[in-house]
Amino acid sequence: MATAKSNLDRYFSVVGLVERFDETLILLQKAFSWQPPLYIKQNVTSEAEKKHAEISKATVEKIKQYNAMDVELYDYAVQRFEEQLAAIDDLEQLLNRQRFVNMLYQPIGRSYNFARSLMLKS
Repeated sequence: MATAKSNLDRYFSVVGLVERFDETLILLQKAFSWQPPLYIKQNVTSEAEKKHAEISKATVEKIKQYNAMDVELYDYAVQRFEEQLAAIDDLEQLLNRQRFVNMLYQPIGRSYNFARSLMLKS
């Protein structure tokens, strides 16, 4: 486990979390001097689907038991993620701007993808 944690520290400038996608984009932007990327939300699970797919606590505990090392590494990555976020003074402002601009981009991006899909079919 020590080797895996060391590899995260030595070889990865940013460790992102899919469930904290916008914050991950901010970290990538800061680490690599990128412009804020825009993206289209796709394959997002609805709240109804989440409720339908709920797993019992006993099953979750069994999964955690069988994947204890993965859980430990994930917890370490989350800690590092939180530390990197804490070092960004204007995080809330950047995050709000990222989410707002991306919200405005959604219809444009969907239209572009639709038109592109039509062109690829011909």
